[in-house]
Amino acid sequence: MNIPPYERELLFRKAQGNKLLEEFKKKINSIFLNGYREESRKSLPETDRIIEKLRSMQLTHCIERTYESLDECFNFITTQLAKKNFYALIDEDWKYCGAVLIETNTKLNNNFNFDESTSDEIRLIAADFSSQISVDHFQDSDSHLYECSIKEYATPEMALSTP
Repeated sequence: MNIPPYERELLFRKAQGNKLLEEFKKKINSIFLNGYREESRKSLPETDRIIEKLRSMQLTHCIERTYESLDECFNFITTQLAKKNFYALIDEDWKYCGAVLIETNTKLNNNFNFDESTSDEIRLIAADFSSQISVDHFQDSDSHLYECSIKEYATPEMALSTP
């Protein structure tokens, strides 16, 4: 039986995802106060299409900030979450478990502990692909740092038509 390379990769990723799924659900439940719903999880091919679509977009604006407090970091991005639905991609888990659709006005857990959850990255891609939010956690000796960015995008066609 000759399985195309992408299909073989999907089978491998899905098998790995089955091993990670319970921990992945715990992370989602810890980060987002609305919790995890299985029907909001996207398949691996859908998740790959989300990444491909974002890569085709033209970056138009980027704001980057570093915080020592998770509260400040989450406050920085909360207004964006109130505006639209987002796909959540957590750490490297998304490659094996898929993206999760997070609905408008989802609340972030300011008590989320990156270390306890063995987590270091939260990436949120707007369902309309107009923006991406990322939070990277770093521990530097005794302090925790949170690098946050909000990136705004336009389709390549829109970028060409803008004066």
